[in-house]
Amino acid sequence: MKILYIEDDIQFSNDLDKIVHLLKPKWEIIWINNSSKCFEEFQRLSTFDLICMDMMMPIGEYFSKTEEKKADKGINTGLILVEKIRNQFKSNIPIIIITARIDLDKELLHRYNVNHVLNKPIRSTAIIEVIDNLFLRK
Repeated sequence: MKILYIEDDIQFSNDLDKIVHLLKPKWEIIWINNSSKCFEEFQRLSTFDLICMDMMMPIGEYFSKTEEKKADKGINTGLILVEKIRNQFKSNIPIIIITARIDLDKELLHRYNVNHVLNKPIRSTAIIEVIDNLFLRK
């Protein structure tokens, strides 16, 4: 399993990485800590099986002025990233959103074709369970 993980909290990434490698040593995780590098990595290695991403990422250079305005109006940068990945790469890759927000609009997530949402703080094993279940359904 090859996972692109987009998270700007380095400590959270490091902690999760240790647990995942311990429990799922065959999983390959590429960690990206900003939205601009996300697109570079996705273009370079478009063979990912899954994307996990933080909901609130800093806006990067790949965002248009319109998208920056959306982000200012409260549409989370994570969802804008999802939309760009879906549109730009014509990708139906499964996406899991990780967020501290508990007030998420489920209809909005469905419209952006998000496969699952996990709320922070999460147990390291919770993300492994979600990923395993997501791929068992296929």
